[in-house]
Amino acid sequence: MSGFLKPHPPSTVSHWIASNRGRDSLDNHGADDALPETADIVVVGAGIAGAFAAYYLTRPGAAGDGKRVVILEGGEVASSATGRNGGHLAPATYGNYQMMLKPRPFGPGLSAAESLAVLRMEWENYQANVALVREHALADAVDLWSGRISTVFTGADELEQGRQLWQEWEAALAEHGDKDWTETQWTLGPDAEKESRVKGAVGVSTRLGGSIHPHKFAAALLKLALASTTSTVTLHTSTPVLSLSNGPNETVLRTPRGEVRATTVVLATNAHTRHLLPEHAIARAVYPVRAQMALVTPPPSYAGSKAAKTSYGIGSPYAIVAGSAGMVFGQGALGWTAVGVREDEIVDNVEDWKLFDNNVGTNFYKQYAKDTFVGWGDEAHGEGLTRTWTGVMGYTVDRMPLVGALPDAPGVFVAVGFNGHGMSTSHIAARALAHQIHTGEWDARLPRRAFEVTPERLALRPPRGGLVSILKGTEPEETNGSQAFVTGTG
Repeated sequence: MSGFLKPHPPSTVSHWIASNRGRDSLDNHGADDALPETADIVVVGAGIAGAFAAYYLTRPGAAGDGKRVVILEGGEVASSATGRNGGHLAPATYGNYQMMLKPRPFGPGLSAAESLAVLRMEWENYQANVALVREHALADAVDLWSGRISTVFTGADELEQGRQLWQEWEAALAEHGDKDWTETQWTLGPDAEKESRVKGAVGVSTRLGGSIHPHKFAAALLKLALASTTSTVTLHTSTPVLSLSNGPNETVLRTPRGEVRATTVVLATNAHTRHLLPEHAIARAVYPVRAQMALVTPPPSYAGSKAAKTSYGIGSPYAIVAGSAGMVFGQGALGWTAVGVREDEIVDNVEDWKLFDNNVGTNFYKQYAKDTFVGWGDEAHGEGLTRTWTGVMGYTVDRMPLVGALPDAPGVFVAVGFNGHGMSTSHIAARALAHQIHTGEWDARLPRRAFEVTPERLALRPPRGGLVSILKGTEPEETNGSQAFVTGTG
């Protein structure tokens, strides 16, 4: 169930949210303004996907030209997954290539050429983010950083597997007349620890990528939409959509503040999608997955000229340098189960108002940097773990977003299920969605078989063992009666 449907304590506050609450933030925007009774286009959700959709729908000559566009957000702007993520702009490469080849339900079942097209699109998504930020002179405002991303290996077997994946990726690129656009470089042996500054590193690959303040970025996109000279745009925060009534000519959106009737509706609701159309297959296609994040203030040994030179992926944990604030750390779902977090705390759990039980996540972050980075040293009062929070992502069975016109729902379009990787796919996906709304045609810049929402994809269900089996890539020998990851019943 979506957290918007029942009273609950205030959500935990992320670094990104806390550091964008000044006078020019969009907090409380439109919360007390009267809702229009009708609109041409309604965008539901003001996270990064909804912000990109609103931006592209309101450009001159786009679908919203000369029309009323209304954006409805259940909480504050970017208050769910976008405002709680790791801030990475990390287009995937060799680490994701083999997953995309896996047949459903353990992957999207793409061909080699299709898989390479998806990964190429992620690189183009990164480039499009950078280009848009520069076009609107937003680099300083959104803390854009471009550099290199390190993938660090601390075990021989792990390194061997990583090298094998990279070699298969390189072979596939060569076979299709392409080359690695992210310029992957490797450091092996004793130099790996020195290069990465990670204790016990036996190998490290680096590639091009970056980071950004996701909350400020989403807010900046929405401000550009609100400033449209060709569309009439309003944004209403604290206005959750409780349900949709979809008909052949219009959709009625019910909120606690009244109803809005619209010809076209865009659902950019990610993990908070099920309740909107509970009888539709979309209600069983997106799975909430919760994680815990942290802001760590480094000691002087990792500040200034000694600050980390790259962002990091170190097995399951990852980290970025968050502007001048310190380092933001996160970890994938499987990593949390490995350190003692129960499965039911992760999957089908929307409780972003709670941390993981028994301080498992908090204690992990208190120690992680000290235990992981060479020369981190002692932490003074006020250094180390500074803030920790949880956030809820939207996962799909085949690990790919659902984008496009929703089958059997006239006038409804979706961009949901970003699988914790939305910063690397949402720009191109939302641009393609706006193109489809305007022209009725699929945008060829978004690989269609991987992203398009179809009846076949909506009908996918997790195998025995549930979503955890998909994350691991294998079915368990026994389920031991645990059905925590077998969800999707609404």
